[in-house]
Amino acid sequence: MIGQDGGVPIPPLRRNPVQRRSAERLGRILDACAELLDEVSYEELSTRAVAERAGVPIGSVYRFFSNKRAMAEALAHRNLDEYAERITRRLAASGVSAASGVSAAS
Repeated sequence: MIGQDGGVPIPPLRRNPVQRRSAERLGRILDACAELLDEVSYEELSTRAVAERAGVPIGSVYRFFSNKRAMAEALAHRNLDEYAERITRRLAASGVSAASGVSAAS
């Protein structure tokens, strides 16, 4: 699936969160995945360890992700989205159009 902006493909989730509670759980899972990847290698990462760190049942992890690769891809995509948002805000604050890379004063 291609991102809404036509850019980076969005990794498919097994199930998209509908309620705020589900979205928060997904966020905790991705946060836990990020924390663990700071501590151990990808090879040592496990869905069980992520579930434990996030404080959710293992079934919650598998509700969203088919395996650890899908989870790591979703984390990478989230990080790219957050980075792009920060860059867009900085460009807007400096008067540069993110779409053109040209100063609004030019």
